[in-house]
Amino acid sequence: MRALSKITVLGIVLVILSPLVGIAGTVWSIYGSFDALAKSEGAGIGSVGAQIQLAIVFSIAGILGTIIGVLIIIIGMRRARKP
Repeated sequence: MRALSKITVLGIVLVILSPLVGIAGTVWSIYGSFDALAKSEGAGIGSVGAQIQLAIVFSIAGILGTIIGVLIIIIGMRRARKP
């Protein structure tokens, strides 16, 4: 069995860490939106809108990071197969 190339290892790291960062950021942002909601008198979107937007950004970043990681793994595996 061959050793993994550096590019394949980079892809694996992205596939492992991206969803974790995305979920952690999403949870942190939603927690912040609940905190802002608790501190404000009114329950309007103005008090939580920025935090919800940040949660969506973290979710998208986690998904994109994972997709990029999978593509990097595919590229690394194809390069390893070439003689």
